[in-house]
Amino acid sequence: AWHVLDEREEDVTASRNRLTVTGTQIRTLNFVPILARATYTMHDVLGKGSQLWGAVGLGAYYIEKQLEVGLFGERDTSWHFGLAPEIGAAAQINDNYSVFVATAWNFAFESGPTSTQSYVNFNVGFMFH
Repeated sequence: AWHVLDEREEDVTASRNRLTVTGTQIRTLNFVPILARATYTMHDVLGKGSQLWGAVGLGAYYIEKQLEVGLFGERDTSWHFGLAPEIGAAAQINDNYSVFVATAWNFAFESGPTSTQSYVNFNVGFMFH
């Protein structure tokens, strides 16, 4: 997966060492989780053809942080150990298709100068049998 979070602010003044810049600030976080997952699935709990599942992913997160103010920018990259518990449910539409909803909490532990990072993602989609 590749998850991107960004924020834009107008008329921000930023200082680094002896440099002060005023302009539009854009902060971007790129997360690339590389996780092994274990999943437990229960079938027909909510009705025929339904599924409920719980999962946990463990592994590495590659994180790239970018900060841009006006014409100036900086980028930091780091690797983190992390985990991602998930819950989800699916309902069968017909013999070939199901719809599903799921949510996962991604948590990357502190690594070197980069602090702990976490976010929640929500998924809605189709499953093909």
